[in-house]
Amino acid sequence: TWLEKNTPQELIQLGVIDDTLMFDYSFGPGEAPDIIASNLILEIMSRNTSGDKWIIIGHSLGGLVARAVEYEISNNNYGIDLVGIITIGTPHQGAPAANVLANNAQNIVDLWHSDASQGPEVGPSSLVSLSMLILWDAGLISDEAWRTLLMPSYLDSVKAEAEEWIGLAQDTNADELLVPLSSLIQELNSGTTVAPHRSIIGAERSPTIMRWSSEMSTFFQGNYNEIETMEFYNGIIEWYSSNVDAFDFEVGWYEFLCIKLCIPFTDICYENSYCDQRDNSRSKRDKWQLGLAAWQNIDNTWSQAIGCGDVYTYTTQIWHPGYLDCSNQRDINFEIRNGTFDFETLFNVPVGCEWISGWMETNTVVVNVAQKNDGLIQANMARWKSTDDWTPNNPTAMENQGNYYYDDDPSDPTSGWNHSEMMRYTRIYPGTDGTPGANIETPLKDNAEWMLQQLGPGGN
Repeated sequence: TWLEKNTPQELIQLGVIDDTLMFDYSFGPGEAPDIIASNLILEIMSRNTSGDKWIIIGHSLGGLVARAVEYEISNNNYGIDLVGIITIGTPHQGAPAANVLANNAQNIVDLWHSDASQGPEVGPSSLVSLSMLILWDAGLISDEAWRTLLMPSYLDSVKAEAEEWIGLAQDTNADELLVPLSSLIQELNSGTTVAPHRSIIGAERSPTIMRWSSEMSTFFQGNYNEIETMEFYNGIIEWYSSNVDAFDFEVGWYEFLCIKLCIPFTDICYENSYCDQRDNSRSKRDKWQLGLAAWQNIDNTWSQAIGCGDVYTYTTQIWHPGYLDCSNQRDINFEIRNGTFDFETLFNVPVGCEWISGWMETNTVVVNVAQKNDGLIQANMARWKSTDDWTPNNPTAMENQGNYYYDDDPSDPTSGWNHSEMMRYTRIYPGTDGTPGANIETPLKDNAEWMLQQLGPGGN
């Protein structure tokens, strides 16, 4: 990702460094961070010349690799002048998310998938299917909402995405090496801290549907952004809710038509066919309701699967860009949906159309997460040393320990970084003009001055 984003070139342009070494590695059985660190040291030595000063930057597991490098350099005479380490979203005290067995992650995913699948398996209400088809054909419902009709295959893809993470934790021994209090973590804690460090910690702002499905390519082609995902998520909720309501209407209607006739002075009773249809509609309604609850609670489901605990209430703001409403002109709507509409006409709105201004949507979300959490890394796990005096609600105290927390203050557009964004070195939340990543600096740029201080005057 950093290669694609030209991150090294950006640091060079900032005047921070004059050379870079991109180190790729694979993490798996027999390739613990200490072994990977040894390979990185060999690469550094192959490039090292007299007077060179090095700063290692690592995201997530890469931060543990950086600490392992420091441990090796401090105990051996490699001739490497390591003057700084920056870790980004690194679980220094282990990652609860890696402990997939203790978190019961597979069962949680299976239950979620089972509940979410039951409605689509019994099929949508004929009322909903017909209405959605008419609305879509008329250009009044988005392609994203229409795609929810493909829910069975999508749900399987979402489950496969979660199972890929579970399998990765097991196949790479992360569920042993990277869990809290593992022998590897304790070894890193026992090592000496020589090089100055900065530990950059982020916060998840939006619902964790982002975390679970933001990498899915099934429906999100091209550049992923929060608006697209939330619109699709809202479409799913609408789809399930519509089926719940439609089947509930059928239950009431068939209940009205249901007639139960009993033979006098006996326990023998007969019901007409409408009573069976009532029971059938009730069963289908209940199954769609299970799925609706599963989607509405996906934040909590994900949090349980990654081992989070405390209930946390937070607010997310989503900017909806303006759009052209031509509901009275079918031909223009058709052109918009098919990509042939000339958007230069936005400056001269066609007759019968209306320009709808953009608006900010604010949602309050209650989710089981650690109070300071980026979706994968709980704050107390981001301590550089297990002995640190950890005060997660006091940013100044955290910074004094080298832990820089990018908080979730909605008034500050540079705050609210999650694990995935840090990996990309870019922000997926939209700017005030609706453009993803607009006018928002990155945490690494904020740390450029610190890097220059470590490198010293005149020496990159």
